[in-house]
Amino acid sequence: MAISLSITQLRNLLQLPERPFEDVFYYDGTSYYDLSHREPCTMFNASGTVASGPFLFRLGTDFQLTAGAIDWTLPGGTKPDLLTKLTVDYTYSKLGNNTASTCVNNAQIITTMDLGSSFPYGSASPQGIAYNDLATFGASFVASREACVSLASTEIDLAEKGRRGSVLLDDSKKTEDWDAQAKDWDARYKQYLTMIRPGGMVRSFQLAGVARGIFGLLDRSQFEGLFGDIPYALEYGGF
Repeated sequence: MAISLSITQLRNLLQLPERPFEDVFYYDGTSYYDLSHREPCTMFNASGTVASGPFLFRLGTDFQLTAGAIDWTLPGGTKPDLLTKLTVDYTYSKLGNNTASTCVNNAQIITTMDLGSSFPYGSASPQGIAYNDLATFGASFVASREACVSLASTEIDLAEKGRRGSVLLDDSKKTEDWDAQAKDWDARYKQYLTMIRPGGMVRSFQLAGVARGIFGLLDRSQFEGLFGDIPYALEYGGF
């Protein structure tokens, strides 16, 4: 079975897309500079001043990323002039690359096991829609559930760190929100399984109807692109 769910699609489902961010430092010779968001999704560039002129520093040549920090310990790398401004441009998401990738991989395994071998994956319905798309649809629920569980745990960790510092942070509401979303995605996945199980499934249904039944008040536009150019009104049939 081929499930084609990407981490970008997962972020879009949870409305946590990559967003641009800019960190500004003043280089004082320190080897490590912590980024505000410790797991960048995409590193664009680091720019500053070398020999009193503008310079674009190269990742892997002049600096590297180490545990969410700009690391200037690479041998032979060019470093900024002392006491000059250093600007680092990158993208980030609350759902980091490592967590998102793990959630997608887990969802592929869980969905494959739950659906079993009863579906003719690799083939297509009479309307020409790949049955693999149906598995991808289900995997999107599982990956979203796994991501929300992880985000709830992350909020707890951040709250604990805040309480150890000088400022008391109360992230309990955020944690409750992610827990509630995780339960909601889990409920939708169970409903999805009920609708497509070989023993009692509807023999032919419209994806639009499944969307209305499973999503409820969810914005269906969140799922745009999950099935390429296939419109929601096309039928899955002939199971």
